[in-house]
Amino acid sequence: MTRGILSDIFSPSLPLKARCVAMFVALYMAGAAVVLLVLLVDEFATIETTVVVIEAKEVIPASTTFVILDTTTVIPHHQPESYRIHFRIESEELSLATEKKLFDNIKAGDEIEIDYRALRNSHKPIQARLLSR
Repeated sequence: MTRGILSDIFSPSLPLKARCVAMFVALYMAGAAVVLLVLLVDEFATIETTVVVIEAKEVIPASTTFVILDTTTVIPHHQPESYRIHFRIESEELSLATEKKLFDNIKAGDEIEIDYRALRNSHKPIQARLLSR
C-alpha cells in the first residue's frame, strides 16, 4: 500500500490534485506511525518508586456539566467530588487523584511513596501510598 502511494506521488501521469492527495495520505500515515511509536514507548517505560513530600491537598467539589447534542437533547454529566495531592519529583510539580481514605490520612508536609513512569522529559504518577513504617 505504501509503495503504491509513493509511486502515485511521483507519477507524472497523474494530475497534480491526485498526487497532492497521495502525498497527504503518505504524510498522515507517517505521522500516525510516529505517534503510535511514541505512545508505545511511554506505555512500556519502567515503573519507579520514590518518596515525596506532600506540598498541598485539594478537594475538587462535585459538579454537573451539560452536553448539548442538538436543539432538543441535553445530557447531564455528573462529576463526583475528587481528591488531589500535589508534590514534586525531581523539581517537576505533579498532582495525583487519590482515594478519600488516603487523602484523609495525610497532610501537607507528610512523606508518601509514589509509583510513577519516568517518561522522556517528565514523570507520570500512577499510585500513591503511605510509607510503611
